[in-house]
Amino acid sequence: MPDAIWVDRQEELSGLARTLESQSLIGVDTEFLRERTFFPKLCLLQLSANGRIWCVDTLRGGSLEPLVNALTAPQTRKVIHAARQDLEAFYLTTKRVISPVFDTQIAAGCIGLKPQIGYAELVKTLLDVTIPKGQTRTDWSKRPLSPAQLEYAADDVLYLGELAERLQAQPHGVVALVTRCESRGLVQRRPSERDGREVEVHLLPKGEHLLIRLASLHRAELKASRGIFPVPVIEA
Repeated sequence: MPDAIWVDRQEELSGLARTLESQSLIGVDTEFLRERTFFPKLCLLQLSANGRIWCVDTLRGGSLEPLVNALTAPQTRKVIHAARQDLEAFYLTTKRVISPVFDTQIAAGCIGLKPQIGYAELVKTLLDVTIPKGQTRTDWSKRPLSPAQLEYAADDVLYLGELAERLQAQPHGVVALVTRCESRGLVQRRPSERDGREVEVHLLPKGEHLLIRLASLHRAELKASRGIFPVPVIEA
């Protein structure tokens, strides 16, 4: 594991932000407390990019505002595993939503792995690497963090970029299918206007023309599917 860079001063965040703004992919994870609070209390923000890892002390490092632009830049993909609670914790701290997001748990389900697979299990399944689980129930608000806590926190973002690549490389995965269609000018991915955490796939004119052609070739099968699931109106 590469050594994680500990960030706990406000002036260090600006330099980190400049580094992140030049990246095409950023791994993101958070550690927070929820057992004794109504809302999650963000205690640590872990980031990875281009082989480096940063652990940002959100209790002592001051405002996260310098990082907001990098973590919401539309040209930079943020890779998170089971993103919902991480997005919530970051939003409650900054009032901004991390986007666009590639959720490795959702992507794993799209290629046929078990639903809601855990991060450690996914790393073992795709990369054959075993991650220790000893700090799952640790108190992340205590300072200083132990070496074991820091190693656990760094591991949580260490493999995100590689997982995203492996998941998209699956030949029968939904994400891989969208990527291939996008490269051929059939569809376009766009951030959702309704929810910035989601990415929508829109048909382009070339893709719509191909879909109409396919529908005409499989007219009998589509007609037979009526009543089983919704299908578009098919002319006789």
